[in-house]
Amino acid sequence: MASLFGLSKLWPFRTPSGTKAEASHQLTVTLRTEGVQYAAVPLLSEWTEKWDFFGTDSATVALLAQMEEMGHVEQLDGGIWLGWEALYQLLNTEDGEPSELLALLKLPDLTDFRPSLSSQGSLEDLDFRITLGEWVNASGEKLAPPPEIMGAVVKIADCQWLLAEPVWRLVREVRQFYTKPIETRSALGNRRTWGAIRRYAQAADAPAILIMAPLPSFRHGCRNPAPWTVTCRLRKCLKKAWWRPLVSHPCDWIPASMPE
Repeated sequence: MASLFGLSKLWPFRTPSGTKAEASHQLTVTLRTEGVQYAAVPLLSEWTEKWDFFGTDSATVALLAQMEEMGHVEQLDGGIWLGWEALYQLLNTEDGEPSELLALLKLPDLTDFRPSLSSQGSLEDLDFRITLGEWVNASGEKLAPPPEIMGAVVKIADCQWLLAEPVWRLVREVRQFYTKPIETRSALGNRRTWGAIRRYAQAADAPAILIMAPLPSFRHGCRNPAPWTVTCRLRKCLKKAWWRPLVSHPCDWIPASMPE
């Protein structure tokens, strides 16, 4: 069975006795923001141990039972819960084609679709925003209409695909930041979040964006400098006096060399 499915760590699974010829139950799959919910219809206790009740879905039920034993899924509200994080970890550790495992889990195949990003405001603004823009394929061609998103799955018309892991992480981080209340934000938090989003965007090969900021302004002794403000204070060196600018900015600047 392992060579048939190419899933070296999950297969073969235990085969209960007493197989039924006809299915008495159905397996439902519900996509959520944080994962996938599997359930038996009608309700059935310990249904993962009764895979022979499910007809053509028996292989999926048996696989879920073994995944539960290995800690990849958990029971939740009478069903089985598979988080997106656990799914991607499983895809990264299993041998064989991902499409085989995804088909058994009744999930769509992977896609190379990825979003562009857009921003509003500067990193120093508490209402700074990063949002998902147009979606493109691997060739950079725009997807029209844009896909609907549910967790790690995107849908266009009647077709569904599973996002690549870096794209899913990018989408999740952008959405979490977008819904973060303004009163809990800070300039430092914005920069850290942007750093994480930038790393995910690079891993996902998403189109780059430019974070805009106001032009620099010069102030002396300003208590609350604006973004990109250069505050000059007189410092005295052992050899000679020199002006040392103290810079507040939203980007990673490379400091200039100090005077001899």
